[in-house]
Amino acid sequence: MGTGKNADFVNVIDFGLAKKFRDPRTGLHIPYRQDEYHGVGTSLFAAINTHLGMECSRRDDLESLAYMLIYFMRGTLPWRKLKGQSTTETWDLIKAKKIETASLLTIGLPPEFEIFYTYVRGLEFGDLPDYEGLRGLLRGLAEREGIEYDGEFDWVVGGGVRKGKGKGKVKGLAEVCDVQGGKEEGRERKKRRFCRACDACEERERERLKEKERKAARW
Repeated sequence: MGTGKNADFVNVIDFGLAKKFRDPRTGLHIPYRQDEYHGVGTSLFAAINTHLGMECSRRDDLESLAYMLIYFMRGTLPWRKLKGQSTTETWDLIKAKKIETASLLTIGLPPEFEIFYTYVRGLEFGDLPDYEGLRGLLRGLAEREGIEYDGEFDWVVGGGVRKGKGKGKVKGLAEVCDVQGGKEEGRERKKRRFCRACDACEERERERLKEKERKAARW
């Protein structure tokens, strides 16, 4: 993050995997293709299509952004700690969990996050995303929560609270992430983060087992 007079700048680095989505000579969108193996990049935020070996396009960048935003809100993701015996197995485990929890990721978050995620997941390979519409969506959320676009950020103001007209933070952020800290029995207690998407998966599995038991009892 920028400091001093550049405090309102976010410095983005590492374009090692970046590629052009248009042919520089013809201006045409790169052709669709799909391989049998998973894609490249950071598995935590990779789009589901990347896991399926599909050529990446603008839709997949936005899906990755959606995962990042959800991660910022919750402090975790359902597949964050999954790890297999190999890189391929790890990617496969994460892919399966992403598909399994796709309908649960935005539970408890402002509706704009569900709209954002559903929209980008529904884009076709060569579609031009409605970038301005998505910006407007998030700006609308900020306006509703009384957050002012004043160029002052959490790492500048300090204390984790934005200056603004209203409460200064997205409603429900603490409740969604449920981050707890402090002293416990003379020791520093570690921060604990709870993912409601994970909780929803567990609840759904419990209901499935209960239904299975009910069916077995009828027999």
